[in-house]
Amino acid sequence: MGNLFDFGAWSQRSGSASVTLSWSLTGFLPGSAWWVTREEMKDRLALAYEADENLAQSALNDENNQRRLIADSLALIANLTISVEDTKRICELSDTSCKAGGGRYLDLEAAELASQGAEIQLLNERLKLVALFCDFEAKYSYSNYFFKGGGFPRLFILLTGDYFLDDEFFPAEDFPLNSPAFGA
Repeated sequence: MGNLFDFGAWSQRSGSASVTLSWSLTGFLPGSAWWVTREEMKDRLALAYEADENLAQSALNDENNQRRLIADSLALIANLTISVEDTKRICELSDTSCKAGGGRYLDLEAAELASQGAEIQLLNERLKLVALFCDFEAKYSYSNYFFKGGGFPRLFILLTGDYFLDDEFFPAEDFPLNSPAFGA
C-alpha cells in the first residue's frame, strides 16, 4: 500500500466492507435516566438562583431597614434635644419665679424632674443610636471603606466626634455625625 491518497491503489480483495458506529440513544428517549437527571439538575439550578435572589433581596431590605432605624433615631434625638433645651428653660423660669417670690418650690422641683426625665430619654436614645451604629458596622463592616485611613472604629468616632468621612464612598448626609444627636 503506497500512497493513501492514490484512490486507484485501493482495491477490495475480500468483497466486503464494514463500518461500525456506536451511539447511545438513551439521551433521545424521553423518560430515560439522562433526561431525569437533566431535569433534576435544571430544577436545582433554578432553586439555587431563586435562593440567591431571595438572599440578596433580604440583605438589601435589612440594610435599608437599618438605615431607616438610624435615620429615625437621629430625628428623634434632634427632637429630644429640643425638648431638653425647653425643659431646662422651664427650670430657669421656675427658679427665677421662686426667687422672685411668685412661684412655688414644688413647681421648681417638678420642672427639674421633667428636665432630668428628658435628659434620660435623650441619653437612652443616644445609646440606642450607638447600638444601631454598632449593629450596622458589624453586619456590613463599612469602616475600612468609608473612612479615610481605614480602620477607625465607628464607636470611637461616635463617642469622640473625631471622624473623617469620605464622601466618595459614604455620603455624609446618610449619617450626619455633626448633628445634634452627637452634641454638635
